[in-house]
Amino acid sequence: QMTDHLVDPALSEWVLPSFSTTTFHDRIVGSVVMMASMKKYFTYSCQLACGIPTVTLLGTVSDWEDIRRRADKLATFGDLTTKWMSMLTPVLDQFVAAAANKPDVEFWQRICHSVSHGSGSCHLSGWITVFSVPGEFTPYGSHVREMVKLGGDFPVVEVGKVTAGYLTVDVKIDDNGTEYKSVMFAGHLAYEALVDGTSIQPTLAWAIALK
Repeated sequence: QMTDHLVDPALSEWVLPSFSTTTFHDRIVGSVVMMASMKKYFTYSCQLACGIPTVTLLGTVSDWEDIRRRADKLATFGDLTTKWMSMLTPVLDQFVAAAANKPDVEFWQRICHSVSHGSGSCHLSGWITVFSVPGEFTPYGSHVREMVKLGGDFPVVEVGKVTAGYLTVDVKIDDNGTEYKSVMFAGHLAYEALVDGTSIQPTLAWAIALK
């Protein structure tokens, strides 16, 4: 809509890349750069809609079966991870079924449920919370009216305490005798907007930064 208010509507095409190598991602970057350059004259907003219309599982059925088998190993690491496994494996079973074209529609409609506490913090429930690392969640409380059970109650997680999808590790860099302290990040660091403009996909990435 910003283009409708420009004195020269062609300005946007002059700014935005349109080369043979330009990707959808490049157009997004160019658009944000243009928005930033015009922020003195415009304010920007976006509106969110509820629900996830579709979910696409990448890979093969055997890939998801392999992930499901690996989850059984969690039972060998102690009581906490065994408890986590008891909540995680029923969810992974549903992933395997969906990959085999046998989705449980009711299950996929219960991904996430937001619970507000007035002036207090917001909490999340639903099976998505099993992917938060154990120790960061508490059992269902009486304030949650709609508890989803699938082999056990799913945790309730405060939004501000949702476990990050990446980990960090300290690394010492030796630059020909000069040492630097750094930290490496690896995991799900971002989401990628796909070419269709209506879908997002988690992105695995890594980075290193000086401390």
